[in-house]
Amino acid sequence: MTEEYLSEIIKKFEIEDDESAFEIFYNAFFPRIFDIAKYYTKSTLLAEEVVNDTFLNIWKKRKSLKTVKNIKGYLFTSTKNKSLDALKKVNKREHLLYIDQVEHELRAYISRPDEIMCSQEFLEFYVKSVDALDTKTKLIFKLVKQDMMKYAEVAELLQLSVKTVENHMCKALKQIRERIKNSEKLPVKNININ
Repeated sequence: MTEEYLSEIIKKFEIEDDESAFEIFYNAFFPRIFDIAKYYTKSTLLAEEVVNDTFLNIWKKRKSLKTVKNIKGYLFTSTKNKSLDALKKVNKREHLLYIDQVEHELRAYISRPDEIMCSQEFLEFYVKSVDALDTKTKLIFKLVKQDMMKYAEVAELLQLSVKTVENHMCKALKQIRERIKNSEKLPVKNININ
C-alpha cells in the first residue's frame, strides 16, 4: 500500500466515516499488527484480543487521526502497549493460579495438619519474599519461574542481555534463600528454592 493510497483510505474513514475504507485499512495492517501482538503476548487468543482492541481504538479515535504524523508507527506502538497491558492482566491471574498450584502441590506431599500449617506459612513467606525483590528482578523472576519463559525470551522481551537476566535470577534466588534462612517464623529451613 503506497503512502498516498494509505492517506486517501485514512481520510475516507476519518472524515467520511467510510467503513469500507476502514476495512481496507484493517485488512492491510492486520497481519503485521497480529505478529507484533503475538510476539509480545506469546498467545494467539490474547493477540487477537489486542489486535481487535487496537483497531477498535483507531476507529473510535478516527476523527483525531489527522494529528498523527506516522500512522504506522502509531499503530505499531499502540499494539505493543496494548500487548504489554494485556500481559500484566494475564500475569496477575496466572500469579494467583501459580500460588494455588504451589499450595496444592505442597498439600499433596504433606499429611499431618501441623505440616500443612507449616507449608501455608512457607508459601505466604515465599510470596512475600518474591514481592520484596526490586521491580526489575521481580519481573524477571516471575517471567522465568511463573510464566516458564527461557532466559533468552525474557532478554528479548525486556531488551536486555541474557547475562543480565541470569544475574537478576541469581540475585533473586539468593535473596529469597537468605530471607528463608534468616526467618525466625519459619519452622522449615531446609526447603530448596531453585
